[in-house]
Amino acid sequence: MEFRLLGPLEVATDDGVVVLGSPQQRALLAVLLIRRNEIVPLDAISAALWPADPPRTAAQIVRVYVSQLRKLLGDDEERRILITHSSGYSLRTGAREVDADRFESLCSEAREFLSGGDPESARRLLDEALLLWRGEPLAEFAYDDFAAPEARRLTEVRLGALEDRFDAALAVGQAGDLVASLEQLADEHPLREHLHAQLMLALYRADRQADALAVFQSVRRRLVDELGLEPGETLRSLHTRMLQRDPELVRARAWPIPPRLRDDPRRTRRLVGATVLVLLAVAAAAAFVVWDRGHTRSPLGPLRVTLVSRGDPPSSSNESAVETGPIDGLRAAARDLGVTTSTVWHGQFGRAAATSDLVILAVTPYADDFKAIARLARRYPKKRFVIQDAVTAGPPFGGLRNVTGMAVDNRELGYLAGYLAGLMVRPDQTISAVGGVPVTSVRDLITGYKAGAKNAQPSTRVVVGYSGSFVDQPRCERLAGEQIDAGAKVVFDVAGDCGFGAMQAAQIRGVWGIGVDSDLSYLGPQILASAVKRFDRSIEAVIALDIEGKLPRGGNVKLNLANDAVGLVGISNRVPDSARRKLEAVAARLRAHDEAQR
Repeated sequence: MEFRLLGPLEVATDDGVVVLGSPQQRALLAVLLIRRNEIVPLDAISAALWPADPPRTAAQIVRVYVSQLRKLLGDDEERRILITHSSGYSLRTGAREVDADRFESLCSEAREFLSGGDPESARRLLDEALLLWRGEPLAEFAYDDFAAPEARRLTEVRLGALEDRFDAALAVGQAGDLVASLEQLADEHPLREHLHAQLMLALYRADRQADALAVFQSVRRRLVDELGLEPGETLRSLHTRMLQRDPELVRARAWPIPPRLRDDPRRTRRLVGATVLVLLAVAAAAAFVVWDRGHTRSPLGPLRVTLVSRGDPPSSSNESAVETGPIDGLRAAARDLGVTTSTVWHGQFGRAAATSDLVILAVTPYADDFKAIARLARRYPKKRFVIQDAVTAGPPFGGLRNVTGMAVDNRELGYLAGYLAGLMVRPDQTISAVGGVPVTSVRDLITGYKAGAKNAQPSTRVVVGYSGSFVDQPRCERLAGEQIDAGAKVVFDVAGDCGFGAMQAAQIRGVWGIGVDSDLSYLGPQILASAVKRFDRSIEAVIALDIEGKLPRGGNVKLNLANDAVGLVGISNRVPDSARRKLEAVAARLRAHDEAQR
């Protein structure tokens, strides 16, 4: 006889799968299987079967269920399976009769092979173990309190087995074949560091070094933003070795990632807490979708959202060049808000409008893009269009109430950077900003930077210069050098790729640097922080506002701290605790103001 928990509940004999009867009777068997080979008190059984209000005849009903299960399971004098005790019942199972027990035994044996230097044997055992899974564990009881802890535990054990399977495969020289599976799992488990280390190594060995480094930056940003934690030693060491192009990393049987070890308890509690919060947020979002106002929801189903991204569809050769933030936000909206999503590429506006309720242009548009969207907005008046830029009341959007601009509050973002810079210098000292082309967004960042610095340290002197380029790094390096010669102790990079030159000058001259738009902490310990626009959060916020019916009809929606659309990431551990507390207090006041204005 075989009891199966790794999927829908089943009991199989030589004659086939046993029909287990009513849902309540199946639930009783599940309760006893979860606590197999131990006595389950009657009151625990009653609470599991009738969590709200057990009937007065609960004990009698349970006795009937037990009697029927005994017949179905072939319980007789030769072998007692269901045992009655004075306080409750127990289910006896043998060592290999429960698929979950066999699974865990195979996994344990595989780990011994893995730690003993025999990854091939480990891989065979893990393949055998993973084939036992038929779906989500205890799938039909997913929303029952009695089954949820065991389902979560088994899911975690399976995830550990998958990680061990990837360890074994990488240790025998596989890499490229694993990337797709690792990317999917890493996306589903964004805080699982060992999984991201495996993905980094697989990408690196598949000659996708830039993508491997991008994985590190992505998981580091999430850990810092959500938990205030830096990546663990495994990820940091692997990242450093990749930057150094360590030849050992590409050797087929070299394995630089240590096996999964017991985590630091404090770190584990933080990660588990974050996972619980994520699950609660998902549940809240699901409830929200059920009760939404149907503002732009298709009569045929969930809200249909299409993201228009710059460039060509991603491939193995150009994937790292695609802006991933908006796509991450779209995925989050699909997961958390229950919307149907798709992505098209620049120039496919018509296709997006024809198949969607909400179209989001997720890159700074060209002038021709404005005209194309205006034409489509007139053609599809009941559909909504969101543009990553400010929308004016004049041409071509005059009178179009189904077009909304997505405007990030650059002044607020610059203010946070300036406040941090002001906290890090003494009175009367100088800080600076290296701008690229003086477009509105750059000027707003610098305006906020000046205001934040003056608020933190009124006597601070702020020097500003524009390179006239977003790409000429030597020009930005020279400009930053001139500012440092003039006494600048902090350099704010507001110049795109050109700004890497400014940050290099800061490193060489031994002054602080603050970046924009990406976490630049990997450039060295002189980076105080990076001021970032979180396009993933922006996209999800816009979709949530549309579902709620709060997306402005015409004009702009301002995205700021209240939407988690802006903020400082990668704050250096060399920033004193006192400065951190002041910065957090200022951010909290700004957030409260933003929320009051919504």
